[in-house]
Amino acid sequence: MDKPTKPCMCGANEWIQRPGGGWNCNRCHPAPLGAAKFYSPEILALRDRVILGNTKLNDALAQLNRTADDQATWSAGMEQWHPKPGSKENAE
Repeated sequence: MDKPTKPCMCGANEWIQRPGGGWNCNRCHPAPLGAAKFYSPEILALRDRVILGNTKLNDALAQLNRTADDQATWSAGMEQWHPKPGSKENAE
């Protein structure tokens, strides 16, 4: 049996041959049992974007954690040079 030349009702033109010789739309129907796992280029690209996004988020969180520590140190230094109005250092 020849591979269909027209697209499926869903609009996809991706076909998988069944063990019996017929054809199933790869988008509408799951791959037959025992068939090799197939991921479309779109799915692989999406997976890569999710992995990259998670990496960026984790890096940003680590940077924010470091910034919080730096900000406390910076604030203490600023207090030394520029005391807030009403503080005892400012009374001198």
